[in-house]
Amino acid sequence: MPNLTLPHDDEELASALQAAATWLPHSDNPQYVRGAIAALGWLVGRVSTAPVSGDVEDVTLAAIQREENLADDAVYGAAGGEHVDRHFAVGAQTALLWARGREAQPPISLAA
Repeated sequence: MPNLTLPHDDEELASALQAAATWLPHSDNPQYVRGAIAALGWLVGRVSTAPVSGDVEDVTLAAIQREENLADDAVYGAAGGEHVDRHFAVGAQTALLWARGREAQPPISLAA
């Protein structure tokens, strides 16, 4: 993430991404995990597509906040959020908030 400083470094974000990918086959809420994977993958640069909007976009603080807001719209049914599964949106939003230090725990536990 060039020119963007987050409380969690790329290694920690990649660890969270790996934990989510490992957990996906065992999850009873796979859409939540897929949302977290989409957000974390975007944050570490493995995908160029923002998790909620689907826009090809660089990771910036403004872009992260926009994705958080779009996830909120999807969760609470505001206009424009209908195209995103609510569980997916919660997973993406949780990952984005955690990456910015606004959630204490990662979307999927990093404990082995």
